Amino acid sequence: MSQCSAYIEKWQKFKNTGIWVHRDLILKDRIRRKKLLEMKRRILEIDKEARVLVRNDYFLYQNKRFSWEEGSGFTAANEEDMVLINGYLTPEKRNEEQKNVK
Repeated sequence: MSQCSAYIEKWQKFKNTGIWVHRDLILKDRIRRKKLLEMKRRILEIDKEARVLVRNDYFLYQNKRFSWEEGSGFTAANEEDMVLINGYLTPEKRNEEQKNVK
């Protein structure tokens, strides 16, 4: 039995106690997740009705998949998809978008 499996068995003892146990992520994964959640917040600030789903290493917005890597930043399958989030990438563009919404 692996060490992870042993912990998972012990986690079951905390069920319905109000205590949450999460797997620890390495620093690289925590940074990636933070960037994805920041982008989700930026999108929702401007478009309150947008649907943004964040998964482990990517997020979905308007049925397009976007990811973030430390060396390359945000990426998508093609350039047309990147156009969807380019307005949310910098604070200056975010302020412009907010002015256009009002």
